[in-house]
Amino acid sequence: MYEPKHDNKANAVIDSPSPEIGNSALQEVEQEREVAFEIESIRAVQKPVHYTPYKFRGLYKDLVTFVNTGRVLVSTEGYEPVFLALRRSCSLGAKYSIDFNAASGLLYSSVEFSKTVHLNRRTKFNDNFQRPVNWILISRTTNIAIIVTPEEAENLIPHLNTKSRRSPVHLIIYAAPTTRKMIKFDTLRFLSILPLPEEWKPPSKLSVELGIVAGRLYFPFEHFSDLKDYFGLTNEDAGENMTADASGVSGNPIFAEKPLSFLQEWLTLKRKGQDFLHTPIGYICQGKNLLDSHPFFTDGSPDEVAVVERKLKGLDLDPQNVDKMSETAVKEI
Repeated sequence: MYEPKHDNKANAVIDSPSPEIGNSALQEVEQEREVAFEIESIRAVQKPVHYTPYKFRGLYKDLVTFVNTGRVLVSTEGYEPVFLALRRSCSLGAKYSIDFNAASGLLYSSVEFSKTVHLNRRTKFNDNFQRPVNWILISRTTNIAIIVTPEEAENLIPHLNTKSRRSPVHLIIYAAPTTRKMIKFDTLRFLSILPLPEEWKPPSKLSVELGIVAGRLYFPFEHFSDLKDYFGLTNEDAGENMTADASGVSGNPIFAEKPLSFLQEWLTLKRKGQDFLHTPIGYICQGKNLLDSHPFFTDGSPDEVAVVERKLKGLDLDPQNVDKMSETAVKEI
């Protein structure tokens, strides 16, 4: 009699829901299943590609002639302009339309230097095989240099050490400066077979082109103006970023359509992914200007450290205010 009344209709709906409610709930679940992505990883074995290396077939007679005379031949099979070899054997050379006629004509490379591995007919370029620049033949009379392979250098040493005559050509050991302490290699006087005269210095364009081909990251500040002229870089103020001029500073053509873009990609290839944007050549790739007061060009010698310490003592700085110094004051120090 006093029992609470139940809504039989509501209970009936709960016990046996209508087909419309059930269908809508299934549709929502189906939509969620469609949105959810399933990632499936399949492991596959990637077999390494084996290449057949080129075999050294002997020394070209044209290289021996260059050692004896110090002059290059007009038509030769033993060596070629280095930028011609770069365009022929590297995809970047074809991509940026390298023009070897716009180069100085002082740097060559042997034909064997650009030969590394045999490629199949479908593959025209393989940029993973690039020889390092370590052995250079250079003539002190014509200032012409030829990059050679270690096998060619070994076979040319007896021709350089002949007692009957003195060859005008020297065999130089070289390494691209990738750190600040390696700049001494850039002088081309680190070690040479037949010592070079004390008064001899390499031409600026030869040093620039050799640094490009070898993948140089550091250079003395004295070479900065030569690099700007070679790449056609112009800047009105010292604090502004530099821009590349396609026609060159003095109206001379440049060896590539986009020299800075080519340089950045080429150095990425030569350095095997090493970060070089915080090096002097990295600043040039980004169009940034360089000053002689930059830490890139200080060797940290005791004399320089003593000069900086004296200037800091004369300023009587508070350690808490050092970070608030102006850029002009830092440059003066």
